[in-house]
Amino acid sequence: MRRQKAVSLGEALDEYIKSSGFEGRMLEIKLIKIFPSVVGSDIAGKVKSAYIKNGKLYLNIISSEARMELMLNKSRLLSELNEQVGRIVINDIILK
Repeated sequence: MRRQKAVSLGEALDEYIKSSGFEGRMLEIKLIKIFPSVVGSDIAGKVKSAYIKNGKLYLNIISSEARMELMLNKSRLLSELNEQVGRIVINDIILK
């Protein structure tokens, strides 16, 4: 089967990711990667682990001061992370 138009490798990979259902997981990984740039290196350094499950970002934090700062800025952080990714990936942030 020949295509009428040549497709770049990047476009072919994007098409494959969308068709195979990996797009959501790729956006979750991107969100976790950009997290330190959104919150800053000081607070990001106090986060022991971060993962996304069922549309919620779970953060294990080792500092009570960092936890309080994240709690106070939770709604701003939620909207900024989703905006950076370009789609609503998370709808809540759980601080542990």
